[in-house]
Amino acid sequence: MNLPNKNIRIFLAGLFSALLSIVIIVWGFKAGYLFVFGIAICAIILGFIVWLLLKYQSGDSDFEEDHINNKTKGRYEIKDQLKEHYKNLLHSVFNTIQSINSEYNCAVYIFDHDNNGFMLQGSTSKEFLEFISPEQKMITVTLKQSNTQVFQYKNNQDEWSQLFHEKTWRGSECVLGIRIVNKGVSVGCLFMTIDHFSKTQNRDTNILHNVGELLSLGISKIEKIEELVTDNNYQDRILDLFETVDIFSDEEVIYDSMKSLCKSLFIYDKLTIAMMDSSNNLAIIKHVDGIKEDVDSGDTITLGYSLHGKVIKDNKIIRTRNWKNDYPALGRFQQNEDYNINISAVLSIPILMADKPIGVIALERLKSRSFTYSDERLMKNLSSTVGHFLLWQKEYHKMHESAIHDGLTSLLNHRAFMKRFEDEISRAIRFHQNLVLTVLDLDKFKRINDTHGHLYGDYVIKTVGEIIQNSVRNIDVVARYGGEEFTVILVDTNQSSSLEVAERIVRNVENYNFSLNGINEHMSISAGMSEFPRNSDELKSLIDIADKAMYRAKKLGGNRVEVSSDNL
Repeated sequence: MNLPNKNIRIFLAGLFSALLSIVIIVWGFKAGYLFVFGIAICAIILGFIVWLLLKYQSGDSDFEEDHINNKTKGRYEIKDQLKEHYKNLLHSVFNTIQSINSEYNCAVYIFDHDNNGFMLQGSTSKEFLEFISPEQKMITVTLKQSNTQVFQYKNNQDEWSQLFHEKTWRGSECVLGIRIVNKGVSVGCLFMTIDHFSKTQNRDTNILHNVGELLSLGISKIEKIEELVTDNNYQDRILDLFETVDIFSDEEVIYDSMKSLCKSLFIYDKLTIAMMDSSNNLAIIKHVDGIKEDVDSGDTITLGYSLHGKVIKDNKIIRTRNWKNDYPALGRFQQNEDYNINISAVLSIPILMADKPIGVIALERLKSRSFTYSDERLMKNLSSTVGHFLLWQKEYHKMHESAIHDGLTSLLNHRAFMKRFEDEISRAIRFHQNLVLTVLDLDKFKRINDTHGHLYGDYVIKTVGEIIQNSVRNIDVVARYGGEEFTVILVDTNQSSSLEVAERIVRNVENYNFSLNGINEHMSISAGMSEFPRNSDELKSLIDIADKAMYRAKKLGGNRVEVSSDNL
């Protein structure tokens, strides 16, 4: 059984039962029957709903198999079903209202982004207009209030002509309105009209309020399922996008994949992807597709005085048919730009990482054909997906860095050093190079912990790590091997040439004045060296040779460097 389709059926059945319950209870009161009778009928209806749940929960394997084998056909069937369910939902609402009072005529209006107004979704009378301006007073008042609004013709004659087709009015007509809410936002109204206000009763406003809430819930459900179905192809493309990239992909691969996705979904003349550079409060353009005569990859966007910078700075989506008219004080990328390119329609979406804007994806058109609300929604989904992916990638790199670095010194830890040493030996073999391993160990370090405590000991180890790192080249590899022991891989050199480096480290440690919380100390360090491939071409053997040379330095009093015995 198709899951969205099942949910719609179950939901509509539940909605129908709730509406029917209201009708029965109201009818019971009017007819003088006991309230218990209404409750009993409700129980029977709810029992029917439970039966529906069990029936649809069991599924239909034949249908499901056919659906899997023919996704495209199924998708169109679902869209047709959604339209039919939406029509049935409105029909149920209208029937419920007219069962309360058959003289009521009803209409539902929902805001249409593309037409910038409220479009008629369904009605029980042809007297309602197909389109209502968002400035129409009755609809603006209804949208702002959570309770039912009552409007009489005698007080709203001008607004009447903006809701109904032209006709002769008696003057006693009345309209009741309740807003329709979706995702916390008023998106439309349900109106009931009757030819004389005296025919309305106080209970009608309460019933309309409840019906309005049920209608809001129903539309929200159907819209959500419709979005999922409409975006099914889009989600497939998103999955395809991230099959081509992973957490190890560099940014160019990610941006190129984003471009390919946008190119398949949207019509545009220019696509721009830019990311924040927090060091100078600018956004750096990372990727451009289409027009490049104005800006290209590597150019910058100012945040304060540009259209796309405003998107990042204010964390705000901009969708405009004519950006110059809507944002005359801004440039597209810079404040006082003059590119002589007549871009008109713009859709610019912030890229968010953990709800904070880190970049922008912008689509632009030369013509004033506006980007639609659907375009905005798809772009927002793309932006959100990219933001989550970049966060995932960032968190992975953070965890990876944490896993391979020592927490105290930020140097490579033992495990990472061993892997890096293997890589450096392989590189040296490939390029016929030598390398030197230096093992260093602080002399008499135990007395520091015993005398001044472990916090002082941590301070000494961290500082020695910094001294060693600052004493070698950027291409050399420094690690905390364990405890107070350090290792250095000196690449593309031999033992005689690197002896001076090891001696400089020993000297720098000796001359450093360690001082923390008023406690001053001096330390020394011993070092031993081995050379690849002169002493050995095996990793463990090289470590063992350098380690023995280091202990030999300690036996000779420490604070010195000893080379492997093969070089003596």
